[in-house]
Amino acid sequence: MIGVDRKTDVIAYCEDVARKIGADGLSFVAADVSDDDVYKRFGGVVDLVVSLHACDIATDIVLRRTVKLGARVILSTPCCHHELYGKLRAPELSFITSHSMLSQKLNDAVTDGLRVKMLEAEGYKTSTVELIDPDETPKNVMIRAVKARGRDERRISEYNAIVDFLGIGGSYYDIYR
Repeated sequence: MIGVDRKTDVIAYCEDVARKIGADGLSFVAADVSDDDVYKRFGGVVDLVVSLHACDIATDIVLRRTVKLGARVILSTPCCHHELYGKLRAPELSFITSHSMLSQKLNDAVTDGLRVKMLEAEGYKTSTVELIDPDETPKNVMIRAVKARGRDERRISEYNAIVDFLGIGGSYYDIYR
């Protein structure tokens, strides 16, 4: 098992905990998850990816990277959802987007919905669940994805139609054009 994080203090902490509890077979690397060399060092095979509270597009970077590497199982708990805030251009949703708090909640749901749709387009069977008791944290969504088939062109078309409806063409989430 390999843990990857850009923060060296996080890596040092994980190494210390693993050593104290006698957990063998764990490796930790201070690196960017988008760096191909990290995975090549460990044979390039990725069975399970766990991404916990990666902020904003860091979750998307992890998801896209692990899809590219062919991970069989992905468990992701997204954190911040800032990338699309203020960018949704769907007049039909203005009754929500004209109110800051409601717009933020919609933005969170749209962002995670696009993540799930992307995973489905890439051949994953997905579900979203509560990670822990909702009283513990407002950021409580876990995306589960299990590789079930190959890339699905119909779902890519559906994804693109959603991007068009939301008026976010040209954004970070417009990935299939």
